Amino acid sequence: MRADNILLIRLSSIGDVLHCTPVARTLREHFPQARISWLVGEKSQEILHGNPDLDNIILWQREKWEQELRKGSWQKSVADFRMLTQQLKNERYDMVIDLQGLLLTGLIGWRSGARTRIGFRQAREGSALFYTHRVRNEHRLQIVQHYLQLLRPLGIRRFNTQMVMPLAQRHYDFASNLFSSQNINEDQDRVIILNPSTSWPTKCWPPAYYARLANLLGTGLAAKIMLLGAPGDVPLLKEISAGISQPVINLAGKTNLKELAAVVQKSHLFISGDTGPLHIAAAVGTPTLSLFGPTDPQVYAPLDEKHAAIVSDARCRYCHKRSCAHSTCMGRILPEDVYLAARKIIQQKPQKKYMEATPYGEVTIKTIPAAV
Repeated sequence: MRADNILLIRLSSIGDVLHCTPVARTLREHFPQARISWLVGEKSQEILHGNPDLDNIILWQREKWEQELRKGSWQKSVADFRMLTQQLKNERYDMVIDLQGLLLTGLIGWRSGARTRIGFRQAREGSALFYTHRVRNEHRLQIVQHYLQLLRPLGIRRFNTQMVMPLAQRHYDFASNLFSSQNINEDQDRVIILNPSTSWPTKCWPPAYYARLANLLGTGLAAKIMLLGAPGDVPLLKEISAGISQPVINLAGKTNLKELAAVVQKSHLFISGDTGPLHIAAAVGTPTLSLFGPTDPQVYAPLDEKHAAIVSDARCRYCHKRSCAHSTCMGRILPEDVYLAARKIIQQKPQKKYMEATPYGEVTIKTIPAAV
């Protein structure tokens, strides 16, 4: 089985793309001379920038393609898809690993012309029909280890599970300047980051609980509090800030993903629901405390002993629903319990220790444009 020219397919989301980076790292360790490319969507591409395990990032504007499809522009959508697959076929990949497992990605891998196509046997939407090698999915395997199972057909049994989030000097400089502008002493001040927003309403902890937790952390641990969020989270973070008795640093919409990662790396603890920035924090070595309700921490919580998770005691937990008529699951996790867990983590690791930085590599980014 040739592995000289490999294409990985994982289009989205931020957390899932990050969870798949150990696949590229393990491939690089076992096939150092291979040409490794990654097909990714626009919203998640920044995760891969500078990844030294990749030779190429192939950016496909999937979101725009889906918009055209929803509008009923079938002729243009078909032309765009043919352009994508033809350009992939021109690259003459000998192997495709479908990390997404959808009909769309299975079809892309098949039309790429690669002779070896690997994916999960239980992949969704019938995508397994397009694979030449189907890997059985083990029940409740931690998500990083889950994706690494796709390397088993290559005879790989020992994996590097460390996620990869390389940062350049400009990202570290941004974080240092931010800390300086907020009068934060990196050697003396304790910084705790709260990330209140998630992509699923069911994963969100009540805003009032975040405010209550921030007050406990400020009083009990003398911590300086940062709030993270996307531009669309500005109203949510304002609501939370209004309930916090001490000054807080509101970073909603003020960082890109790499800058966010550098800021998080300088903090002592990251508290969040199950969402992309949680896994960015784990990737850069910051201890995390995650709050789980509809998803299973055995599968989705970060690996290793520096991370902890608090799980809702609701009987309906792990439902994996994006919306819910009850919305009581996350509300059963109390701020006082989260504070006690945070205090335990801080007391165990009072000094911030940085993990060894991943070198920021020069990776070619190829954008496949829409057909005219």
